[in-house]
Amino acid sequence: MLGQVFPTSFLPRTHYPYLLFPLVIGAALRVGPRGASLTTLMVALIAVGHAARGGGPFVMQTVPSTAVVLLLYIGVLAVTGLGLGAVAAQHRRADVGLRDAHERLRTVVQSSPLAMYTLDRTGHVLTWNPAAEALYGWRAEEVLGRSAPTASDDSKVEDEWLRERVLQGQAVKGVELTHRRKDGSRVNVSLSIAPLHGAGDRVAGTLSIAADLTEIRQLEVQYRQSQKLEAIGRLAGGIAHDFNNILTAILGTSDLLLKDLDAGSRAREDVEEIRRAGQRAAGLTRQLLVFSRQQVLDPRVLDLNAIVTNAQTMLRRLIGEDVDLRTILAPDLGAVRADAGQLEQVIVNLTVNARDAMPRGGVVTVETANVELDGTANVELDGGYAERHIPARPGPYVLLAVSDTGVGMDTATKARLFEPFFTTKGPGKGTGLGLATVYGIVKQNSGYIWAYSELGHGATFKIYLPRAGPAPEPVIRTDVPVAATRGSEVVLVVEDEEEVLRLTTRILEDRGDTPQGSTCWSRMWSCRG
Repeated sequence: MLGQVFPTSFLPRTHYPYLLFPLVIGAALRVGPRGASLTTLMVALIAVGHAARGGGPFVMQTVPSTAVVLLLYIGVLAVTGLGLGAVAAQHRRADVGLRDAHERLRTVVQSSPLAMYTLDRTGHVLTWNPAAEALYGWRAEEVLGRSAPTASDDSKVEDEWLRERVLQGQAVKGVELTHRRKDGSRVNVSLSIAPLHGAGDRVAGTLSIAADLTEIRQLEVQYRQSQKLEAIGRLAGGIAHDFNNILTAILGTSDLLLKDLDAGSRAREDVEEIRRAGQRAAGLTRQLLVFSRQQVLDPRVLDLNAIVTNAQTMLRRLIGEDVDLRTILAPDLGAVRADAGQLEQVIVNLTVNARDAMPRGGVVTVETANVELDGTANVELDGGYAERHIPARPGPYVLLAVSDTGVGMDTATKARLFEPFFTTKGPGKGTGLGLATVYGIVKQNSGYIWAYSELGHGATFKIYLPRAGPAPEPVIRTDVPVAATRGSEVVLVVEDEEEVLRLTTRILEDRGDTPQGSTCWSRMWSCRG
């Protein structure tokens, strides 16, 4: 029957059956088990066809013997083909898996935000990811196969020592170094290096991971500056409180003296001069209290545009004719909750500061805008503020920006900008409390302030105040005059400052009241002790 299916003219007349083994092996290695199976089937059909027509190397004296030899041949052929096919398929799967793992690893390295590069034992660059290109400035094709160009003159010795240590099998982590960029500038990095093992567990090279510390160092400087200003504020607040007690006694006693002195007398003029000096000192202490955020506030929901508009006439008088005042007020500006008098003082202080920075005249620009400090969005005037500045909280804010075209500031000046009594003006030309007062007001109203300036390029002060709800109807106050009356009451006076206690007692006695409790404070503290 097989002779009918396979015509004898198509069956090879060969006595060399094992010449077909390479065909099966080749199919197994190239195609796998499926190819080996198909090839084995074809060879088996050919062998059976030969045997059916009474030819071929498998024909024996008896039919059973022929069948046994034929089956043995087909079995060996099938085992060889399928076995090699399975091994080839396994190797092929392993190769695909290895390529996939390599591609995933390559994707991770290429997508990493950290600079990653590998070096061989001689220090030549093997790989260089995009983050390394961004950090150092060299493209991959510029450094591959060449010595790593990152070591600066200051870090060459340390870089070489670290590399030798890693080549001995010891990893290093988080070492701070100063590296060099392509443009010659320096960059602070945190460098971690791990050994790359090759055949026989021998260290074949190194993997370096570098993190840019520039922004971290900037944030640390901002934090230290904020902490320093906080400490100065607490100190200034304590000093202002003590001075206020002294000034209360001076001004109060001056008022009592003025009541008893005739107009035009020399003594009255002297006392009035004392009182004026005391009031100037009281003004300074008020500014210190503002800086230390201890001033009593009257916060209201306000329209910042209205405050800027109302202050324009006064601002133009303050800055003079050589300076041009421009305002850019955002429509539909959000409301802020703050003290109106304090906000006006902020605008005045910043405008006067801008005027003083332009001795030859220039332009002062007062600008408002609605902004979102979310750390990612690009808003009209400043994006990513909360991400780069601490401790700003993301959210909706109202921006007040005051810019000038003046001489600008250097880094040393900006570092001390908001310190009380720090000034770059000559003797007698400034108290050094203007910007300190602005800082205190902004912080007391839960806002943030930032100064941008370069020498010769002017300065911009940006203030961010939390956005509030819609402004209510204005409240109209009606002042009712109170007539002076004589007293006849017994008044308990409790005061820890002796000078203020004596003054208060004197004033009450002049009104006709009977003050009591001159020693109750000291007694209370003695009892608590």
